[in-house]
Amino acid sequence: MRVLTISLAFLLLATFSCKQSSDSETQEAESSPTSSLMPDAERHFLYAWLADCVNDNLQTTDSLSALQNLNGIALNRIQAATIRDANITNRIGKHTIIWGPVVAIHSPESGAYTSKNMVYCLAKDNGAGKTPEYVIGIAGTNPLSAYDWFQEDLRVGTSVQGPSNWNPDAKISLGTSIALNEIKSLKNAKGQALYTVLDALAGSGATISVSGHSLGGALTQALSYDLKLRYKINEVQAWVYAGPTAGDSTFAATLTTTLGSGNYNAYNNTIDLVPHAWQKDKLNELCTIYNGLKFKKWKVLSECSTETIEEVPTIDGVIQYLKDISAQVNYALPTPISTFTGGELKMDFEDCTKYNSAIDALWKAGTGTEYYNSLNSITKSCSGDKILYNQFEKLFAYLTEMGYQHTTAYFDHFFKDESSDFQTAVQGYVPGMAKDSWENWFDSGSEAFDDALDPFLLRVANHLKPGSTCGCN
Repeated sequence: MRVLTISLAFLLLATFSCKQSSDSETQEAESSPTSSLMPDAERHFLYAWLADCVNDNLQTTDSLSALQNLNGIALNRIQAATIRDANITNRIGKHTIIWGPVVAIHSPESGAYTSKNMVYCLAKDNGAGKTPEYVIGIAGTNPLSAYDWFQEDLRVGTSVQGPSNWNPDAKISLGTSIALNEIKSLKNAKGQALYTVLDALAGSGATISVSGHSLGGALTQALSYDLKLRYKINEVQAWVYAGPTAGDSTFAATLTTTLGSGNYNAYNNTIDLVPHAWQKDKLNELCTIYNGLKFKKWKVLSECSTETIEEVPTIDGVIQYLKDISAQVNYALPTPISTFTGGELKMDFEDCTKYNSAIDALWKAGTGTEYYNSLNSITKSCSGDKILYNQFEKLFAYLTEMGYQHTTAYFDHFFKDESSDFQTAVQGYVPGMAKDSWENWFDSGSEAFDDALDPFLLRVANHLKPGSTCGCN
């Protein structure tokens, strides 16, 4: 359904597009001055951000070709960003690729394939005579992959034990467990798993670090714990950005204790919805998190919409569903957590016009569309009345603000002091859309979003019963 694909363009409005490198990349990095290297928190955010570099890519070919193509694109982009592009390497230092990147694929629709997981490992050269740092980047949720949504993100109703060497009292969500096992099973072109390569290197006592954003942040929690139990002589660091909880309160405490002081590093935007999942008190903040915000135009600061974002029955219903599916587990975020607050989304005149036009088109499509029927059912269950236009508008404003705060707000925060050349270079290697080209999604031809958002809304609608108590009250 093209109109729904258009709507999700807004959710990704402020993310950035990858560019395919057409040059043959080498494995040897050029020298970089160590005196001007960026701080560790920014450097590890870059590794996490780059891990999503094929999440915008839908391959319409056979599965073997799709896997080869996605692995090739990922390799080109990781090589270019961390090895060849001086705009970036002068700020992060000299690197080599020691494993991957390796992609696992999913078919969201017949005849099309996209990445569901991707992991890579680099060695950062710390200088002559010094032990390198081994850096692992883990991809976050691919919005094109229903597998990511429903198997790895939302399977939180059940918690399970980890591998046999874990603390048996520390539980992680079933979704996290599925994804962790997937990551550990991935093999490079030589048939080697990540741990096989690390086994030959870890004896040096090198630091092993893991970085991930969003779903990648949750998986960073699980993988870093698993790595530390395997490589006890190594310092293992976790760098978590916008990560939801991976497990229960026992897991959270066990993770940080096992890694040791200073080795667990987490960064959250206070108005990013994703890190509010799945801790109960955090979920209760979601109903009103954007109350009073308006989309504004960059130049004249007038509003794109006449409506402010407020709590409405449809939002209440979605949040009630999230609370209900995770209620059986005592989820907790590991600490410490460093926080910042993103600025509210601003758009230029053209973006405002396209946003409002698309909302009107979605509303006019109305009855008979899957998303509308689900939203109407959710609203009726929570309020007894059918959805109204202003509620519909507030919902999509909420979702758009959510998309911005979960993605670009992090980019803007961590790279605010970097040069425009650096920022432009990074934007060329990460997925989604550059700010000035997001409208290309209108003509992308991709219907894969229908396989994620429509089923999600239908699940919410089927879960809620008429007269439900919804939201955070």
